Amino acid sequence: MTEQLDRRDYRFLCGLLTGTVVGASLAMWLAPNAASELRARVADSAKALGKRANDIRDEVAGAVATGAHEVERFAKAAKAEARG
Repeated sequence: MTEQLDRRDYRFLCGLLTGTVVGASLAMWLAPNAASELRARVADSAKALGKRANDIRDEVAGAVATGAHEVERFAKAAKAEARG
């Protein structure tokens, strides 16, 4: 009975060691690809966010310019009405 337990323990330890080595090897092999893929996704997201920020800035600048022209037109109309 003790001999069977020793063999089971030995098999378990060999399996554990083999799994650890295989897992570590796979992690080292796949990690650079995963990291570069993650960097690419982050870079793409940053570019998209920058483009969207520029689009919003342009929209806001257009709205401010339109508002300024409307204020100027209103001021001229009020000034002309006050004279007239």
